[in-house]
Amino acid sequence: MTPAASPITELAGRLATLEIAIIPGTLLFPLGEVVSRMATAYQADGAFFERSGDHMNALAAWSYALGWMDAGCCLGLVRAGAPRRGWFFGNLECPGPEDRVEEKVSRYRRLLADACTAAHPAADPESALFPAGLRLIMVARVHLSWGTAFISSGRMGNALASYSYGHAWLDAGMRCGLLSAENSRDIFTI
Repeated sequence: MTPAASPITELAGRLATLEIAIIPGTLLFPLGEVVSRMATAYQADGAFFERSGDHMNALAAWSYALGWMDAGCCLGLVRAGAPRRGWFFGNLECPGPEDRVEEKVSRYRRLLADACTAAHPAADPESALFPAGLRLIMVARVHLSWGTAFISSGRMGNALASYSYGHAWLDAGMRCGLLSAENSRDIFTI
């Protein structure tokens, strides 16, 4: 990974400024705590994978952490500095045996595709929260499309990052109660 394009560079800078945007003690404050915990936990997971020489899982974990953080910022649950949009368009390498990389990227693509199909807004269509659920699904679908385009151009690291990032938006929506899935609940972090 080139340092300028690295999700860990983006993640470390923004996590250092992360703060919960909800008033402590209010009913929605725990949602900000969840977003903060998930982003921090996956940053730590990525660091563990990196130290272990597993750069592919490090990339996936850091991208997933950024997805959680950006979803939380979009929902107004946390503040974490201004995102550098499109960090995953840089040259993201996905080191590892070619068959293992292809299997991992393919598996993440299927997971995100299945999650996009299964997820739907949990709120009533007439409620103010319904568009938030639609937005979370739309972001995930955009990253599914970008991941597929990255595969077509042989950029497997970018595809893995895009799929992992997109799935985090859906998982954040599920955990926050904005999305629901009657089937395939096991593919979400609920």
